Amino acid sequence: MLPPPPPPIDYTRPYSLEEFLLLDDHAAAPHELWASQIVPKSGFDPHHPAAMAGVTVAHSLLVQNCLAAFRSRLRGRQCRTLGPEMRVLLPNEQIAYPDVVVTNHSAEQRLGQDHLRNPLVIVEVLAPATQVRDREQKLVQYRLLSSLRQFVLVSQHRIWVESYTRPTASADWTSHTYTSLADALLVPALHLSLPLRELYDELELGPLRVL
Repeated sequence: MLPPPPPPIDYTRPYSLEEFLLLDDHAAAPHELWASQIVPKSGFDPHHPAAMAGVTVAHSLLVQNCLAAFRSRLRGRQCRTLGPEMRVLLPNEQIAYPDVVVTNHSAEQRLGQDHLRNPLVIVEVLAPATQVRDREQKLVQYRLLSSLRQFVLVSQHRIWVESYTRPTASADWTSHTYTSLADALLVPALHLSLPLRELYDELELGPLRVL
């Protein structure tokens, strides 16, 4: 006899990591765990607070373009590029689903594992429902990962890429912003240069505007 399904997620109460993993494994859409609170990865719809926000075509294109850019250049190297369905375990028993994760093959050996602990590069595509979390909670928590060498934020509304890098776990973080299709995102830890024209391929963006 199969065990009964877990109860519905209660977004108003705190959860332990063990409780979250049980619920998330059976959820129809991915969720994240922040300060013991469960939130949909896509965020809540600001017009309907009880409902999950949707994902735009622009967001989906940017994620796929970033995945393709990394995978095409890292093929045959000791790295894996994974998409938004992969969980990352963060300090303080928090869980995130980054849009793009590049991890060292030797540091993440088991193909059967359901979460990562040692990402090298993380990319998040900003969305109205999640940009505050991406810029505040995630920016802080991701940078606590000793393995992480670069965290990238990509705007879907204008040509705007924010990159935070450090050469070693003990080094200070430095930031750089790219705002032109003629620019290329530098990924020093992997010795890569990703043209923004490639990352923003197929997107039709209007005049630049502030998020």
